Amino acid sequence: MPPVSRAYAQDDIKDGDIFRVAPPEYMKAEYYLRGSTGKGIDNSNAGPEGL
Repeated sequence: MPPVSRAYAQDDIKDGDIFRVAPPEYMKAEYYLRGSTGKGIDNSNAGPEGL
């Protein structure tokens, strides 16, 4: 069996990259849900395309 390599997060992702991908309504809902309940939107409430 070949050795397993360690996975690392990409260091070149900026906040602007995230905001270009996620719609503002989703970001607002996620922000307020995490602040008030401690968890975000689950897949059943994420819409027809999911998260």
